[in-house]
Amino acid sequence: IVENKREPLNSITIRSSLVLPRVFKGSLVRRVLPSIVGLVFVACSQSAPSARVFKIEHRSQLIGGPAAAGAVGDYLLENDKIRVIVHGRPEHTGDSVGFGGTIIDADIQRPRRDARAGGGRDHLFEIGPMMNLRVTKADPSSGFLILDPDEQGCPGLRVEGLADNVVNALELLGTLEPNLGKESLWIRTDYRICPGETFVSMTTDAFLKSALEGPIRDMDVVVGSRNLLGMILGDVEPSCEEDADCPDGETCDSVLFVGTLKACRGRDSLGVGAFGGWLTLMGAKPTTFLEGTGFEGWLNLKASLAKGSDVFKQPEPLNYFASVGDGVSYALYTAGSLAVPVATGEFSVSMSHEFHCPLSNPSCADDGGIRMVGYFAVGDGDAASAIAPFYKFREDRPTAQLSGTVIDARSGEVVSDADVFILRAPDAWSDWSDEEIHAASFEELARINRSETVGGALSLGAAGILTHLRTDTGLDVIRDGRFSGVIPLPQGLDKPGQRDRLVAVAVHGQRIGALRALRVAEGGEYTLVLTLPQPGKLTYQVRDHNNRSVPAKMTLGQCMPECARDADCGSGRTCETLSGRCLPIGGCTADHQCDPDEFCDVPLAACACRGELVEPIEVSGHFPTDGVVLTDRNMGGDKTIDVAPGHYEVIFSRGIEYSIDRQFVEVLRGREHRMIGSVHRQVDTRGFVSADFHIHSEGSPDSAVEIRERVASFAAEGVEFLSSSDHDNLRDFEPAIRELGLQHWMTSQVGIETSPLMLGHLLGFPVDYDATQPQRMPQETAYDWYLATPDELIESIRNMGTLHGEKDALVIFAHVYDYFNYYGLNPFTLNLGSTLFFTLGAEPLFNPDLFSGNFDGFEVLNGKSLDYVHRPTVRELRTYNEGLVALADRLRSGQLTYRDYSSEHMALGASTIASFLERTEAEQNAFYGTSTGVECACLGTDDCAADGAGDDEPCNDTTFRGVAEDWMRMMNRGVFKAAVANSDTHGLYHAEAGMPRNFVAYGSDIPRHVRPDDLDQAVRERRVVGSSGPFIRFTVNDEGVGGTVMSPPEGRVTLKIEVQSPTWFDVDRVQVFRNGELLKSFDACTEEGGECIEQPNTKVMNLNVSFDDEPGRDAWYAVSAAGLRGRHLAPVYSSLPLARLGFNETFAGLTGILGLEGGPARGPSVHPMMPWAMTNAIQVDLAGDGFDPPEGAPPDWAQR
Repeated sequence: IVENKREPLNSITIRSSLVLPRVFKGSLVRRVLPSIVGLVFVACSQSAPSARVFKIEHRSQLIGGPAAAGAVGDYLLENDKIRVIVHGRPEHTGDSVGFGGTIIDADIQRPRRDARAGGGRDHLFEIGPMMNLRVTKADPSSGFLILDPDEQGCPGLRVEGLADNVVNALELLGTLEPNLGKESLWIRTDYRICPGETFVSMTTDAFLKSALEGPIRDMDVVVGSRNLLGMILGDVEPSCEEDADCPDGETCDSVLFVGTLKACRGRDSLGVGAFGGWLTLMGAKPTTFLEGTGFEGWLNLKASLAKGSDVFKQPEPLNYFASVGDGVSYALYTAGSLAVPVATGEFSVSMSHEFHCPLSNPSCADDGGIRMVGYFAVGDGDAASAIAPFYKFREDRPTAQLSGTVIDARSGEVVSDADVFILRAPDAWSDWSDEEIHAASFEELARINRSETVGGALSLGAAGILTHLRTDTGLDVIRDGRFSGVIPLPQGLDKPGQRDRLVAVAVHGQRIGALRALRVAEGGEYTLVLTLPQPGKLTYQVRDHNNRSVPAKMTLGQCMPECARDADCGSGRTCETLSGRCLPIGGCTADHQCDPDEFCDVPLAACACRGELVEPIEVSGHFPTDGVVLTDRNMGGDKTIDVAPGHYEVIFSRGIEYSIDRQFVEVLRGREHRMIGSVHRQVDTRGFVSADFHIHSEGSPDSAVEIRERVASFAAEGVEFLSSSDHDNLRDFEPAIRELGLQHWMTSQVGIETSPLMLGHLLGFPVDYDATQPQRMPQETAYDWYLATPDELIESIRNMGTLHGEKDALVIFAHVYDYFNYYGLNPFTLNLGSTLFFTLGAEPLFNPDLFSGNFDGFEVLNGKSLDYVHRPTVRELRTYNEGLVALADRLRSGQLTYRDYSSEHMALGASTIASFLERTEAEQNAFYGTSTGVECACLGTDDCAADGAGDDEPCNDTTFRGVAEDWMRMMNRGVFKAAVANSDTHGLYHAEAGMPRNFVAYGSDIPRHVRPDDLDQAVRERRVVGSSGPFIRFTVNDEGVGGTVMSPPEGRVTLKIEVQSPTWFDVDRVQVFRNGELLKSFDACTEEGGECIEQPNTKVMNLNVSFDDEPGRDAWYAVSAAGLRGRHLAPVYSSLPLARLGFNETFAGLTGILGLEGGPARGPSVHPMMPWAMTNAIQVDLAGDGFDPPEGAPPDWAQR
């Protein structure tokens, strides 16, 4: 380490314990010389500091990039460092969450010719101001004004207009507290960009009473953790029930208009005012980085929720909100803290300012406006460059300058695209020498830092990551492994010149380098060489039963699950059910008794995993799940990847129609290891095409998967037909299929997911496509979803279609539980009801009269959301929530680590999901025997109706929707919709391609023979089996799924059922439904014999039966199959280790703290993925005169 920035690289001074290999010097020269010309070009291209703002008139002026949404008509703010686009088309909101006026694209200046004319690297979704959770709705003609440079020479753009809701449901705030209404709120934002700076300032003025020329008062910045209710409503503590509870001079007042919250207040207490913040929609393409926790994301938030903490009362305070992409990075900050009560990484809201008048003068700001200021910075691909303006702005944070190089410790080769993390040295290491720190591991450092920082919103503590740098990023054209940037000193160093010790470490995938101690002082400049261990190389290919190289997936890990019962293990071994591992009976005494990826822990006489080789979550890894270290996809032939040295198990797979191949391998440092996997087609799906109609790629803001990578992921999973469905954006997979040479394996069509924020999402396919238009929608059929009714949206999607050459598209509701809940669809009567949002006037679109049944189908299974398939019973919800409360108690008390909590939560979720999917005759009869159901969300509170209800009674809460029951009830009323199962995949892990998928009955199962129009028509005709594992062939009198049997002789029909699955997971229950009632069940074999399913499934054919039935009236039949207690799909398809935290959960939390509705009971979103399948129905028309629904005529909405 050297404190002289002027020393050239070849004279760098380092500690004597680190020797710079000779090969490093030679390789550096070889790498640098060819890049000198590029370096000179970049240097000569740097312009003098300047800045300008203008309206974009030509596509060549756009930024471009993976997330680019800018278009002609928007505004460009650029200087000599960065380029930023503000959405300027309020009449076209398809690529903005609000109404324009927000930042939608951002990148650094890229002087190279190939980055011009839309060739940039924008990764951003959207950033913009909010006031009282509302955004600006600017007038297209008068709401945008280019501002002249100010006294600092900074030009700008003014966006102003009346405030409006991103979603109308937010008007609920104005209903509960009229002072928070939107009617008189005017928002004005000045975006300014200064020469030579890498940030845009955002000055937002809000005028509460439209006094636009009055005085402007500064809002208070949030500092530290702030109660969200306090930000909204003023003084809300202490709470009270009556005046006697309050101190002298104060009374017990209703804080909300509806009187659901009360607090002690006096004349000087602060009342309802205004709260400000920022839409922080970084999207999925960059990765969220937070000081302290690094790339860990929101694990502390989820842990707080698991412990039962109220994250709205004590949200995690952030110094900044940063996000890192490929070659570009971003940061949002203010003069104070950002309060983020809930977040998903891609979509967050950061609250930063508040203003309150005393109760004695509630109109203190009516004569003018209030102001908040924020800053949006653009970096060159690491957190340090994006955060640098924050440290320059916040003088209370001392910094130093660090530069250096990352090299391979063995070969001396420089390492490009390596991540460098700077961490605080734990207090526990204060007496350690630098050599002792060097000998410690990153995992040990993170663990100790966590233990020293637990408290408040940091339920798990923080790993101590202060910043992040990356080698050879931004405009660096020389691949020399260099990094450079500003690093912060730990907070609390207020003495000038004080030194403190930090720890630096380099990371590249699985490779984590040695720790390096670094003693720094404020203002110092330091140089550092970091090393990375040399990886091993794994070269593999996968072949099928014809010895043909096939697209496939490779899953690599340690101690991955393999069993559910002792019978799954070999002789002398037993199944440990919590981990799913086969272990020696009686324990072990030597390593050879364990699997190669394990060792024998002799004192415990137990086989244990050899090491933690998964990339830590803090440095952009994933939460440890199923023992998986990494997954990879191979399109055929040899493929080589870098792997950290160690003992592994490798699983080769190709989806749910093929076998898997499990092998062990030891990877050695610097050595190449070759493997050949073998997968065989086991399941006979002739006559069916596997298809997925809900797929996200780079066209969606919440997906970072490039199109080639997305196509490859489906090829590896054996899916034969792809229908793209990016959010409000069109993408064509066919060019990538041809480019990858996959025409033999798959084909595709263009589709869309229309994504209104509050209504429900709709899939449409096939649709017309124009790559030259915004959102790639043809100009003559483009549409916008804002304020559109369901029927208007459905008609717009159909009008975009191309089915059989007509303006016709299929419309399928995705995750349909949203749509049904928003309109209060009663699952017992199919009547529509007024929801809270409509009753209180918050969302006029939720008028039940606007509900439309003019769609073709809906998802009975979306992704891995098995908890939404069947409506739970009182017993199931009670058992799960009692178990969850017990787990939370153990987590709070420290009896469980969060990882152990997740494992036990997974086991609890697995048993609960199994109970949900295992329908009993009593449960089905109870569902069809009631018109009301039982409220279950209140379980765990006093006077809950569910406490006195029968165990088998169905819950009626919208939180616990059972989509299969909705579908069955509709058919009982003569409403037949296609039931589909789609993956809704956004990533490559946890939401894998084709899990679940559809088997569509089609004349040929050869992809190149598939005509998309004919396959789509088959979906419209309901000739579909949705599946996350089993394949079902089902006929009634030889008529397949979706068909109708007319006038069967003597009213008798013959049902034939075949259920197949590959032998690596189990199916143990098959159920037949007739008019919603459970007609017949086939279960795992017992000693009693009979028609049953052998366990474990050692044969592909799980069940092959036929039987006769006399329905006695018109009827429909459907079949489901499930694996409830056998081997599930992990680790080939990942389990879900962390609780769901989406929009519905967030909004439920907000309404909960306002005292509106709901309760503490939760459903199981943590569970392994289980095998499940459901056929569409086959109708039986006894008289041949049309289907006579068993429960009466269709509801009115079915015809509109």
